[in-house]
Amino acid sequence: MTVEQFETTLGIEAPWHVRAVSFDTATDKVTIFIDFTDGSQFPHPQFEGVYPVYDTTTRRCGHLDSNGHKCILEVQIPRVELPDGSVRMVEPSWSASWCRSTLSWDDLLADDLRCLCPPGHRKAA
Repeated sequence: MTVEQFETTLGIEAPWHVRAVSFDTATDKVTIFIDFTDGSQFPHPQFEGVYPVYDTTTRRCGHLDSNGHKCILEVQIPRVELPDGSVRMVEPSWSASWCRSTLSWDDLLADDLRCLCPPGHRKAA
């Protein structure tokens, strides 16, 4: 997958972007590094307007695993200085989709298929 495909799949839009993708074959882990463009300003829900970034913190989150590979999102989360002098974290606009689950696609599919089974049907051992 390309960086652009990861951005589309995760619903990431400017000023956010996928900075890099790392695949560790020894641990079957994919890490997607997400950042924002330098000089970006962000709104905060408690105040009108947009504010420059004060500093950042890194948040790591498990995402949907795929094809037996553990998927981790590592996101640079900005903190902004607000008019009252406080410094607050800004949630990415796409954050509702970024830490969905650590279940695998296979587990999700199995749950969907169980719903289609007639009552009393048991999985074969």
